[in-house]
Formats: sequence, C-alpha cells, structure tokens
Amino acid sequence: MSDAGALVEVEHLTFRYRRATEPAIRDVSLTVNPGQVILVAGPSGCGKSTLIRAINGLIPHAYPGDLQGSVRLGGRPTTELKLRDIALTVGTVLQDPAKQIVGATVEAELAFGPENLGVPRGEIRELIGMVTEQAGIVPLLGRETAALSGGERQLLAMAGILMMRPRLYVVDEPLANLDPRSADRLLAILRGLAAAALSGIAFYLVSGIWTDRAPDGPNYLRNFVSWAFAFFPGFASLFWPAARTSSFSGRRPDRPNGLVP
Repeated sequence: MSDAGALVEVEHLTFRYRRATEPAIRDVSLTVNPGQVILVAGPSGCGKSTLIRAINGLIPHAYPGDLQGSVRLGGRPTTELKLRDIALTVGTVLQDPAKQIVGATVEAELAFGPENLGVPRGEIRELIGMVTEQAGIVPLLGRETAALSGGERQLLAMAGILMMRPRLYVVDEPLANLDPRSADRLLAILRGLAAAALSGIAFYLVSGIWTDRAPDGPNYLRNFVSWAFAFFPGFASLFWPAARTSSFSGRRPDRPNGLVP
C-alpha cells in the first residue's frame, strides 16, 4: 500500500543489469519521507549507485535489465513517468561532476535545466543570482566550465540542482573531489537545505566512507542524518548511540537487507 505522504517508496526492488549474471540489488524496500536525511554508506560495488539510478529513473529508462518490485515517486511508479517528470522531484549530484555539466559557461550550465522546462528568462536570471549566492560561487560567474577545478565543478553541479528546486536531493559522494574549504561550503549548503526540510525537502546521501571528510566527524552525522544503511562493521555503534539504532530495523548495520555487500 502506498504512503500518501512519502516522496519515494521502494518495494521489494531487485535489479540485474542486462549483461550481469547476478542482481546488483536484491529485495530492497525503503521509504523516504519529507524532512529525512538518509545516508547510505558502503564500499564500491555494494549496490549504492544502482539504488540511485532506480530512484532517479535512470533504471529502467536508461539502464535496461531485469527489474522486479517497484519504485514510486509521489505514489506514481517511475516506470510510468518520463525522466523529465522525475527530474522535477529528484535532483542528483554525481560523484564526478564532469559527467553532468553540459554548459560551456557557468551561466549556461545554471540556465540549462530551467530553460528545458520553459522557465522565463527573467525568472532564470533571478534564480541564478539567488543560487550562486547560496552556493558561494558568485566569483565563478563569467568563467568557462572547462577551466574550473574539480571542487568548483562539484559546487557548480550542486548549484545546477538547486536551480531546479527538487523535493529530493540525491548526492553521490558529495565530498569526494573537494578540498577542505569547498567541502565546508558544500556541507553548509546541505545543512541549510536540511534546516528547510519542513517545506518538504529530503536528502539521500551516498558514500563509500563519506564521514572521513566531514569536518566534525561523528558529531556531524549524529546531528544531521535521520537514519542510515551502512556497509562496514561498527558504523552504528560509532555514529549512533543505542537509542538511535532502531532505524536499522533489526538489520546488521554492516549487511542491510537487499544490498549486495
């Protein structure tokens, strides 16, 4: 049965890529509600990216394979939605920003999404002003994207998603390519958005060992993340006191149900 208030509902999802012999994920079920910040942490190959693709619609629309179970956004199956429609709800920041930046200049990149949705030019200019201020990238205006550093591209990719104003932010390895200063800036953006979560925003943060780069380590996660799937032993005891481990629903934190370790 669908949860009327949920942003995302994943039910008994199993997916095997077309040329693979084994599923990348098995029997995954989870619900993402407004105001939640969810962390998925684990090593390469455990199924994190596959779950991202299922939530943002790339599975099944861009990655063919054997799909069982369902993913619903706002109660509607992603199989029945176009990627354009899904993008209005789910914004994804990839680990490698070069894979998603398409504009030749910073302004062109920021305008790309809203232009494709038919947003008036005047409104786009206003959005660019607000978002560049929010993301701390005003000094990047006027520059070519090819000349940006890895950290600058990561912040620009985040700003590009902010331009779309989605209800769910999916952020893959958000600190992987950032220097400490840029990491602090991105974490400040995420904290600010989380503080506004009552408006219906939720976050789905994905990482191998994302906590290594958090400036205040365990305290940052303890105060920021609603609940988590973890893929390495000791995660729950390290980052959450016993009273906060109920979010794992009795699963071993290093081997959650459905995600291949």
